[in-house]
Amino acid sequence: MSCKLLLLLSLISRTAAQLSLYIPDTDPQPLSAIELGVGSDGRTTWEILPGQPTGSWVGQVEDFPTLTLAEGPSDAILTGAPDLNFAVSCTLLPTTSPGAVPLAACTNLADGGAGWEEAATPLAVQTGAAGAVSTAAGGSGVGSVGGTGSATNGGSPNGPVSGSPMVPSSTSRPQVAGAVRLGGAGWSVALGLGVALCAGVFGGWY
Repeated sequence: MSCKLLLLLSLISRTAAQLSLYIPDTDPQPLSAIELGVGSDGRTTWEILPGQPTGSWVGQVEDFPTLTLAEGPSDAILTGAPDLNFAVSCTLLPTTSPGAVPLAACTNLADGGAGWEEAATPLAVQTGAAGAVSTAAGGSGVGSVGGTGSATNGGSPNGPVSGSPMVPSSTSRPQVAGAVRLGGAGWSVALGLGVALCAGVFGGWY
């Protein structure tokens, strides 16, 4: 493999990152996330935006609002701009089955406190922002849940947040959450070593 190709693959591995987050009351669809910071309460705040359709996704993004997600070890709060009148707070419920997706008890804070339960299934989102953490919410809790599941006991009275109906392929759905580089950490490390060898040991690109 040429050094130029190694450099190109290294750049791709750094920019084409994938993250898995539990986003309350939201349908699977192409989304992107930008980490805004970690608060003193331990919650990581993300800006959730429309993503770009890839080979793993079907459909086009349309009319998805910009939302703010504050995610902690055992809860998640999703809010929109004031004119959206949208705020959902979800708390994970205890589970006794190892590896099972827990249920989340959710409340629509902007609609008189209407409540429902849903599966806290992580969604794959795209991120190319600097500072993407290795796991959401400090490595445990909401952003670290794996597996698949379906909502139970109804759903949000206003329906889930969605643009056009888009469903990921069975292979694109994450089985473990947290920030995951496409191809795995080992692949990124190998590319980095290859680039370093090309630049330092072999003394040039060819």
